[in-house]
Amino acid sequence: MTANLANLQQFELSRQKQIDRITNKIIYLESANITQDFPLQQCDYVIVLYGMKICIAKVIAMYYEGYGNHCYSQNVVTQIEDLSYILLQVYLPIYLNIFASQTVEGYTLFTHHCPQNIIYHIKSNEVIIGDSSLTLTGVAHNTFNYFNRNTIKNSIINMM
Repeated sequence: MTANLANLQQFELSRQKQIDRITNKIIYLESANITQDFPLQQCDYVIVLYGMKICIAKVIAMYYEGYGNHCYSQNVVTQIEDLSYILLQVYLPIYLNIFASQTVEGYTLFTHHCPQNIIYHIKSNEVIIGDSSLTLTGVAHNTFNYFNRNTIKNSIINMM
């Protein structure tokens, strides 16, 4: 899926007469911004597809496949393909750059997700955590807005 997102981004850039400065700052799209220099680890934040919504999620636990089972790992991950699934705390979008970790009924959302649902790894210093909310700032906010555009979001959903 990340390779398809990279192709979609290239198409978007070539189609535009003026390159959007926000889109231009989204790097390492093919690897969901999980690299040797910026590895994924517990307590990091990612942009994910949750149902039909683009959301923010906190990484709670990561698993890899071994001996026909899923094995828990505390090690950092430098390639998304190394994961078999991932446990996430999901923050649903409320308004603009504000997200809630609780549903209307008062439940906190946790999910076991396929790593393919991870769209992009974002920097934790661009995430502000409140009592039950999360606020994105800086590049993380702009990156979320890019992926949450209807054309991009629909393309992501169709890739799944």
